[in-house]
Amino acid sequence: MPAQRATVLVVDDEESLRRLVIRALDGVGFAVLEADNGATALRLLADPGPVHLVISDIHMPVMDGLAFAREVRRTRPQLPILFITGRESPGLVGEVLRKPFGPDTLLTAVARMLSRPAGTPESFSI
Repeated sequence: MPAQRATVLVVDDEESLRRLVIRALDGVGFAVLEADNGATALRLLADPGPVHLVISDIHMPVMDGLAFAREVRRTRPQLPILFITGRESPGLVGEVLRKPFGPDTLLTAVARMLSRPAGTPESFSI
């Protein structure tokens, strides 16, 4: 899906990192929504508007990324989720981008996630 038509939800409690991710995505034409935790992100996803990809930190207050992802899978099972983390998350299986990362690494991962055939979301487990 071309960036100009894709909407990405960025979920991270660290505002400075969230801003960097948003700037990189916005710079190539993505529409971006943002949330500082999983609970806020779920409220955004309750809106019927299109979201094509979620980028979510794993370790956040209120609702962490894994609990958030489990809830997303119940209502939007095909929505791809790219996890980002600066901490070790033993046993996590799925798409994970380790902090720190640069804009090019981020955009490559986003392009890979959005180019998957419809109906084949990545799986994650802990």
